[in-house]
Amino acid sequence: ANPSVASNQEQLYRQQMEALTAYLTANLGQNLSLKEMEAAMGLSESSLRRLVRKYKSWGPVAYFQELKIREAKRLIRESSLNMTEISELLGFSSQTYFNRVFKSLTGKRPSEIRE
Repeated sequence: ANPSVASNQEQLYRQQMEALTAYLTANLGQNLSLKEMEAAMGLSESSLRRLVRKYKSWGPVAYFQELKIREAKRLIRESSLNMTEISELLGFSSQTYFNRVFKSLTGKRPSEIRE
């Protein structure tokens, strides 16, 4: 394979991943579906999955949740918002679901981060 083609491809993937991350970060309060991500990125489901898997060990929806939880940790540490406000701000359907996702990704409950 031509090395310059490979590096161009790599650059394209990186740009797409950056664009996806920017899009997801701008929409942390939404409950974006895979279809909405595909449409926003102009990628098929398989291309979107392949892109995220190239950089992360999970799919697009799980990556979106990871970004939400990263932001939740920041808000827990830096804001005076309570857990219900944070979970609503980040588009979680319920406090219970927020707690479950948070614990599955961090190994801790949200309240343990603030203590």
